[in-house]
Amino acid sequence: MKNILKGSIIFTLVLLITGCSKDYLDPVPVTSLSDLTVFENKDRIEAQVNGIYASLKSGAHVGGRFQVYNDVRCDNFIPNSNNGVTNYQTWNHTVLSSTNEVQNLWGPSTRHYVINVFLDGLTTRWMTARLMVL
Repeated sequence: MKNILKGSIIFTLVLLITGCSKDYLDPVPVTSLSDLTVFENKDRIEAQVNGIYASLKSGAHVGGRFQVYNDVRCDNFIPNSNNGVTNYQTWNHTVLSSTNEVQNLWGPSTRHYVINVFLDGLTTRWMTARLMVL
């Protein structure tokens, strides 16, 4: 009986020591890159630019939805139903911060932030490379 107790205690200690390593608790996502390596080569920079252009193809970009929501508030618009597709909340002045119409209007504005971060990183990388040459 003592051997079983000693064996289970040793087994539990081994599990506790080896089971809780930092690598398992905070894994690094495979798809994320550090800011030091994203501008490392031409292919990575090109992939970032292509991703930015793909996100800008949305119809909500550059105020597209803003124009629609203003047209909804004009005198010649009467919604046929009260579903979210017809912009009924905007027409009725019952929008909340969680309403789809508000999310669809302000959500794409974060794309400008992504562009600014990319250009800032590219400028910093270019300046660093330029200083290394000098």
